[in-house]
Amino acid sequence: NAATYDARLTDLDGWVRDQVKTIPPAGRKFVMFHDALGYFARAYGLAVVGVAVKAPGQDPSAGEIAALVDAIRASGVKAIFSEDQFPTALVDQIGLETGATVVADLFDDSLGAAPVTSYEALIRWDVEHLVEALR
Repeated sequence: NAATYDARLTDLDGWVRDQVKTIPPAGRKFVMFHDALGYFARAYGLAVVGVAVKAPGQDPSAGEIAALVDAIRASGVKAIFSEDQFPTALVDQIGLETGATVVADLFDDSLGAAPVTSYEALIRWDVEHLVEALR
């Protein structure tokens, strides 16, 4: 079973790489609600330009928000991502100020309702949403 699952994960990794290749290189950057996808971004040639909050439950200062808005504008970030379980008011406001699309239904540390009921399904869900918003 382990060898079979390892092969499925290898296939999934290849699929993710193929999907990321469909994003123009200049568009492979984004902002997150919090620092949730750093390892993922590095592994697949993406860049996290910034985060809205340093840690969930810690509201950013006005200066931190202004700096993030400036970074989004300067880098041409097209999308801000958040996980399903977090409130969207802050990222929605940043999206309004910058014109970045807000995608607030990613999963990174827990599964959800169908179809996000396994690790593989979670990766596929998140990648499909990331790629769609960054193309």
